Amino acid sequence: MFEDLYPVTTVLEPVPREEVDRLAKDYDIELPLGYREFLEQYGPGVVCDFLEIYSPEKARTMHHTMSSLLCSDLFDGNREFWTQLNVTFEQFIRAFCVISTDQTGYYLSIPEHGSVAFEVWGGSVVAHPTGLPGIILAVSKSFAMEFPYFEPTKPQWSFASHFLRPGLDFEEFLASIHTHWGSGVRRLHSEEDDYAVTVFSRPVQGKFVCYRESGLHQPEPFSFQVNVFCDEEHVPTINDFLAGFER
Repeated sequence: MFEDLYPVTTVLEPVPREEVDRLAKDYDIELPLGYREFLEQYGPGVVCDFLEIYSPEKARTMHHTMSSLLCSDLFDGNREFWTQLNVTFEQFIRAFCVISTDQTGYYLSIPEHGSVAFEVWGGSVVAHPTGLPGIILAVSKSFAMEFPYFEPTKPQWSFASHFLRPGLDFEEFLASIHTHWGSGVRRLHSEEDDYAVTVFSRPVQGKFVCYRESGLHQPEPFSFQVNVFCDEEHVPTINDFLAGFER
């Protein structure tokens, strides 16, 4: 279902199907299409730096918070859309969340509406009958991404940051990543590609995020900052590689 949709950036921690089935049974809810398969294949994590796919354990914890927010005011704000989608208030207040973002929108699974995932914003509700795959493609399209990508959330996920020397050719630097790690590297072209670019280096399980230190209007010679997200075990390798480009 997901193999051709996006690359995976790091080591995986799949969740047994039984845990997902138990979650659905305990809350008497049908989870979004693809959610069970996603966790079984990849484990919990973040897609496109935007969608967090909860583990069953986290979904249980977050449900206590979410259920307290599902009130009549929240329903009434989108009543027109809920009515069009045949969702009643009684169904709405029993909604469950296994997909989240760090933005104001949220995603709900609603009793008696099958595996449809509902994307809810202030002033709009969008139904995703294809579940998680459809949501991922919609997010990728809205961000004008070349391809979606997935990053598992792991306690040992680390961060390294380096400032590159002024005047270093950006394309030359990117080429050096390809030279060093070969075919395992993929570059993400986004709507801000002249400002930031994400490069995946799967052999070291890392993600390089490069951007101009002072923004789009920085005068030449440009100075780039590189933030690298990788497993803790690969931080020394990343630091050794970037040392040759530092200012």
